[in-house]
Amino acid sequence: MLEDGVELQFARGTGLLVGKGGKGDLKTHGGTLGVLFTANAEAPWPGYWDALEIGPYATTDTSISGAIVEYGGDNADTGALT
Repeated sequence: MLEDGVELQFARGTGLLVGKGGKGDLKTHGGTLGVLFTANAEAPWPGYWDALEIGPYATTDTSISGAIVEYGGDNADTGALT
């Protein structure tokens, strides 16, 4: 579980796939600070990194609460969270 205040930084062209090629889950529980999914650059732009993608094999335990997703969405067919 990713707790309040955790920050995940993504390099250009990368992202996080959960339950895409096999079972997996992601749990975030952000509060005052949130759980931040962001770019690893000093001056990023929208679409800097790909996406946080929840695939067809994500378990029912997957829960995203209090997350902030910024500078993702590099794929023209999807947004930052798919």
